[in-house]
Amino acid sequence: MPSQQREKEGAYKYTYISSKTRRGNVSWKEADTVYEDYDSEVEPTSPVKQKHHQNIEDHSLVNYDREIYDDFGTGGLISIQRKTKEGFIHCLSCSGEHSWCSSCAVKAHQHNPFHNLQLWNGKFYESTTLRDHGHPCPNVLQQSNLSPWSDLGAMEDVFAYVEGDTIYETQLGLSNLVIVHSTGVYSHCVSWCQCPGAEKDRHLHLLKAKLFPASITRPQSAFTFDVLDNFLIDALECKTSAMSFYQELCCFTNNAFPHTIPDRYRELMRVSHIWRDLVNRIRFGFAHESDRSPGPGDLALYCPACSQPGINLPSSWKDTYDSWLVMQRYVVDGNFTAQHMKMKTPEDDVSLADGKGYMVTEGPYETHIIESKSSCSNHRTVNAANVQRSNLRATGVGATACARHGCFVPHAVVDFQKGESIHFHEWVNQSYHLSLPQSIKILPVVGKFHLSAHKLLCFPRFSLNFITGAGHIDGEILETLWAPFNKISPTARSMTLSHRQEVLDDHMRDSNWKKLVRIGKSPLFPRCQL
Repeated sequence: MPSQQREKEGAYKYTYISSKTRRGNVSWKEADTVYEDYDSEVEPTSPVKQKHHQNIEDHSLVNYDREIYDDFGTGGLISIQRKTKEGFIHCLSCSGEHSWCSSCAVKAHQHNPFHNLQLWNGKFYESTTLRDHGHPCPNVLQQSNLSPWSDLGAMEDVFAYVEGDTIYETQLGLSNLVIVHSTGVYSHCVSWCQCPGAEKDRHLHLLKAKLFPASITRPQSAFTFDVLDNFLIDALECKTSAMSFYQELCCFTNNAFPHTIPDRYRELMRVSHIWRDLVNRIRFGFAHESDRSPGPGDLALYCPACSQPGINLPSSWKDTYDSWLVMQRYVVDGNFTAQHMKMKTPEDDVSLADGKGYMVTEGPYETHIIESKSSCSNHRTVNAANVQRSNLRATGVGATACARHGCFVPHAVVDFQKGESIHFHEWVNQSYHLSLPQSIKILPVVGKFHLSAHKLLCFPRFSLNFITGAGHIDGEILETLWAPFNKISPTARSMTLSHRQEVLDDHMRDSNWKKLVRIGKSPLFPRCQL
């Protein structure tokens, strides 16, 4: 719009709107011009930005402590308790201010069995459960005053009245069940369905209720699907171990006496192991076809930007593009932090996805390994092959990734036995390039950072500067991927062979997935001249 015409139609002023950056910070940018009457005053307005310490000072001036103190179940709620004869129950998980008597609290939480409840005992609020106030647990078993987390000694004695009472289990279908949820550990008296045509196996009843049983024969513990998903996300994002995650749940349940919570750490390890494999099979489409099982590398993601015939290249790609445009570029590197200790009883190890992800299949790989030493004359990493580590099954891992985008290559990660010998990577080349023609030409190069430590003769032979189509690849992108990978190495060091393999696969899969969803924002389009 011309300036003269704009002056005739009306004046305008600048306004600003807020938007969030990638880091979550609020930034301000100029919005569309807002036209007003010509006679109105034209004054540019800009937002007032407050610094971090100013926001803290503003919050400190507000009387928040009283509001939070009331949320803990005190304040003006005692007068309501005096009007009820059955007791006064306050829920810490429900949104808003809610308080009930015992019967109303049970009705309000029929579909929320994992909320944290507190009961006013006349002096203070103490933790309670729905089992203490619901049916049939207090009426049938006459144990309404028994708290499941009371410090009464061994937990077997606390649950003995349920486990030993076969009359209630057979006639009424009742049994005590410890359920682990993302908000804590709970104990519920479960009534199993006895309708005609119902499932006979109790573990199937739990699965239909979105509870994963810890065992099949006689489940007495179960994990919600929600807590299993939370554990996998915590393990990927925060590198949280199973022990730390379960201790966190115990503190959520009873922060004063977490040792009184039933120990379900071993069950969490077993169930999360199975849950991870089930989720991956569902995501990759193998759960929809029962007769189809995943092959080597089928439970792994690869780079969406690298040239792949049959996936992101047309059928006539050989005649359409030059060879350097569709050339596949890989980088190979080793990580000696990802060690693995020897198992005491390796025969008890159960594998669920051996070779289905990024690590190679263990059996054929062990057969391939031979006793040989690299011919490199001066390399400390290779000379580490002579170091004796009797307690380690693997001294590290060797991985392959695309050199440009840093995505791990499926079925191309191996365990090192003694140093970074060449025959480990030979198996990677054989397994991954098995379907490629024999006429393929492999150009070996050395990363720019490591090349400076080699002989002067290696520079003209293995420098990336002399490879057609290499561009600005430095060949060291795997070094950046080891930094988050090293945070899980201490946890995976003492795992079983199969569990460690699947945990490493899961973190590599997550690394590739994050690159896949963010790769659209990464190219520098102004610099591209296509």
